[in-house]
Amino acid sequence: MKKFKFSLEKVLSLREFEQNQAQIELGKAQSVVNDLNNQIKFIALEIVKSNESRANSTDLNFLLSIENYVNGLNYKKEILLEELAKAQLVLEEKRAIVVEAIKKRKSLEKHHLFPKAYLKSMGYSDAKINQMANYAYIDWKDNMDILDDAPAVYYPIVCEGKSDDEIIKMELENALPHEWEHMEYEEFLVARRMLMSKKIKGAFELLKKNVTM
Repeated sequence: MKKFKFSLEKVLSLREFEQNQAQIELGKAQSVVNDLNNQIKFIALEIVKSNESRANSTDLNFLLSIENYVNGLNYKKEILLEELAKAQLVLEEKRAIVVEAIKKRKSLEKHHLFPKAYLKSMGYSDAKINQMANYAYIDWKDNMDILDDAPAVYYPIVCEGKSDDEIIKMELENALPHEWEHMEYEEFLVARRMLMSKKIKGAFELLKKNVTM
């Protein structure tokens, strides 16, 4: 059991690292887009200034130089616009990677089975709320937005689309008493501690068996 938990901690740390790296890359991509936009804005201002200067002059040489300068600016602007289009595609790709990294991290976050806010509203202290038996590593990533509700509210949503066998398997893997979502919190803690104890004992016996083989 401890080995399994440690493995989950490592995976969670890795996913946090991946999310941080993805956010760094997103920041770099955003900086590139911002820089290109600033260059394009600068060119636009230069073209406006040049056109104003041209309107106030009758010097042919000056007008020709302004014409060449504006043409050069327009050419550079077209190149920058192409680069900006590519940079925006990269930015969207990096943003999608960040979103996926966040989902992957959240899918393994340690979660209060009886949500903290829910128990707080019932007068429970942090010490009572943060009991080991009230924690689980979850992969209910598609339903993260409803996990602050009472178990009787969010758990049926989590189970939607799952067969009875899949639900039983999920509960066994997580040492969850059947119909735990309808239990009183104190009753749930007692029942889950017993199941966790059995799971730990079973894992220890299996480990001992493998060592002696």
